[in-house]
Amino acid sequence: MISEPEMVGDSAAWPQSETATSEDRSPSPRGRRPWLWAVGGAVTASAVWAGGLYAYGPGAGVDTRGYRVAEGLCAKVKLSALSADLGKRAEDPAEMVDEHSALDKIMCGYHFESTAKQPPGVSVQYKVEVVLETHKKTDPEPEFEALVNQPSWLDGLPPRPEEVPALGEKAFLTGMGEDEDPRLRVLDGGAVLSLEVGAEVGYDEDYYEEQGADMEDITPDLSAMPPLMVEDMRELMSVFKGTS
Repeated sequence: MISEPEMVGDSAAWPQSETATSEDRSPSPRGRRPWLWAVGGAVTASAVWAGGLYAYGPGAGVDTRGYRVAEGLCAKVKLSALSADLGKRAEDPAEMVDEHSALDKIMCGYHFESTAKQPPGVSVQYKVEVVLETHKKTDPEPEFEALVNQPSWLDGLPPRPEEVPALGEKAFLTGMGEDEDPRLRVLDGGAVLSLEVGAEVGYDEDYYEEQGADMEDITPDLSAMPPLMVEDMRELMSVFKGTS
């Protein structure tokens, strides 16, 4: 959970959708401001992913189970369960696509305006990130559980993953502790999928100055997200396979 002062009513700035296709470089998304909430998740995963491109050697290929990376897929992901809880989905999703002979990747970013009543001078926004990686030359299974069990860069503590049955070949939920963002990771053949939910709290500094009051420490409760994430993961797996 990220908390930073900002004016109520200002929507979090999201990068414009763009597509990068390259055999030789990692994607470099441009935007008005970074996805701060995802620093501990997608950025770390992207670094491992980028390094992995050089570590992979030639192979006979991996069964990607029908998953594919293509432009426009982010708009087809409905996130029905999360949408019913988080509020109205704002703006078009941010999309980044990168294709490589060893690994294809698509990242989708979604922004939700909370409809729940908040204290005066406070706004809460939710962000959901979806990632699909299709490994075409090297089986990702040996590294999958290792990545799931990596300590958080914030506190260095073990993530205490919880296994989710009947979802792909292997699936784990992490981020169930206090002040952590829940994340669901799924391995299905040569495909690795992740779904993460985060919250950002905005404070109207002018309001608090006028009222002569201290800013309230608001921490959105994300404890109800995991079952909704599992439900939406089944939906987006179908989207990325082209079966829905």
